Amino acid sequence: QSNGKVYESQYSGLGNGMPQQQQQQYAAAEAAQQRRQQRLQWQQWQQCRNTLLHCVSVLDQQHSFQLLDCKHLAMLVWSLAAAGGQVDTDQQQQQQSPIVHNPSSNRRPRTSSGFSVPQQCVQQIVSASRDKLAAGDSQSQALLLRGLINLGAQPSWQWLLRFYEATEPQLDRSSAKDLSMMAGALAQLKLRPLGSWLARFLQASKALAESQGFDAECLVTVVAAVAGPSWGLVGAAVTAAGSVQKAAQQQGQQMEAIAPGWQAAMQQQLLLLLPKLSLLQVSAMLRASAALQWSLSSPACVCSMLSRALQITQHHSGTARPQQQQQQQQVVEA
Repeated sequence: QSNGKVYESQYSGLGNGMPQQQQQQYAAAEAAQQRRQQRLQWQQWQQCRNTLLHCVSVLDQQHSFQLLDCKHLAMLVWSLAAAGGQVDTDQQQQQQSPIVHNPSSNRRPRTSSGFSVPQQCVQQIVSASRDKLAAGDSQSQALLLRGLINLGAQPSWQWLLRFYEATEPQLDRSSAKDLSMMAGALAQLKLRPLGSWLARFLQASKALAESQGFDAECLVTVVAAVAGPSWGLVGAAVTAAGSVQKAAQQQGQQMEAIAPGWQAAMQQQLLLLLPKLSLLQVSAMLRASAALQWSLSSPACVCSMLSRALQITQHHSGTARPQQQQQQQQVVEA
């Protein structure tokens, strides 16, 4: 489930050509069966959750988190997050806690099928990992940060500073998946990365794009993060610049100064991957391209995305499920 497997219902496609009332009945039956399947999956996860919590409890009691390296700390945090864990923020928080609750983050809602991870244990993991980040590889570093965010925790600025220092020298050797996990996590924190780290990140992602090293999901995540307002690379005020065209020109000059050729490399990689993009990914790229002013700097790229969206919607015309209809609406809004 954490790897993105999609449950295919036996009712799939039965509503084609049916009256609207029958289509709604099929859709309701499909949704009910999917809910039953999800409940079964969560029940099967229960034994995994119990084992994970027992492992964490034993490690905490024996003060053994410091004995784990960055890789195993990352695996532990990622496992807790993948199983549906969330930091128990109801406990009393210490003033100098290495993590703080982030109410503005896009954390998953607590459900009956999730479970609470004691905050004290997560604090011990974060404290132990801070000194182990430098010795970790880029995959472990990315997993650790992504796992902490998925758990609903926000690392302190001291921890993030150590993260930047440890990951910056390895960005050139990082995979597309590692870069996308780092970018997505930092964007979710709504924090602007350090200037030197950001420049190195843009150069590394540009090199991957030029070697066609991105898949569709990783490319969308990286571009959407760079286009986010928290990274401070987009959003030149039109009133200050005098016109939309001048604002776009200033923004493009700023991007070129930090990472020459980054936007062109990303656009070229996007065009190659366009046939593989889903409707939701096209919607995300349209929003990012609006922030990056690609409609002025590269209108052909934007037109190609619109053509891809039209191709998908025409394929599902008349048979779109509620989820697909919602994605189509997101494209229209973008």
